[in-house]
Amino acid sequence: MTERTNVKDITGKPIEELTDSELATLADQVETRRKSLRDALEKEHFGILATSAKKMVEALGLEKLPKITLTPTGEDYEVNLATVVAVKSSEKRATPSVNGGAITVKKIGDAKGGIAHFKDKAGKEYAKIQDLVKALKQPDGKPEAERCWDISKKGISSSDIVVKYHANEVTLVYQSGIEQLVKDAIEEVNKARTVA
Repeated sequence: MTERTNVKDITGKPIEELTDSELATLADQVETRRKSLRDALEKEHFGILATSAKKMVEALGLEKLPKITLTPTGEDYEVNLATVVAVKSSEKRATPSVNGGAITVKKIGDAKGGIAHFKDKAGKEYAKIQDLVKALKQPDGKPEAERCWDISKKGISSSDIVVKYHANEVTLVYQSGIEQLVKDAIEEVNKARTVA
């Protein structure tokens, strides 16, 4: 177990007697230490992922592991093969940015550190956006899934359905635990874009 150090042991004064300047210096030291610990922890756990990937390649007899994605699903992660789209253009395409193009649920999530799950206006939680869309209704009462590309392979994407038609009734719950109505998240992204 790590031995705890008292603020007085570091500064020679109790925390109540520190000046603003001394507090700022102490805060900088704490943040530097926190970043150092986080970097070490990331390196350790990325190493564990790499070791697991190597074992998977050997177990499956593959030459190399195909590209995969890890998608947060509440407290767990779902592993899928990454979809690779062939581009027949000789021009290089820029990586989509949170600051450009149409505002999507994914871009909002990327800007906020990830989405843990979604809530409908009744407060029911959904791990995947497609599951949420299956529960949503069009104005005429038909299920939104009928016109959803991600579900029925026709119409528009789940993200577009939520952003365009249900922004004032769907709540995003971020990995941090903060909740935000999609409508408010869109306004926030728009304001951030105008400032940038």
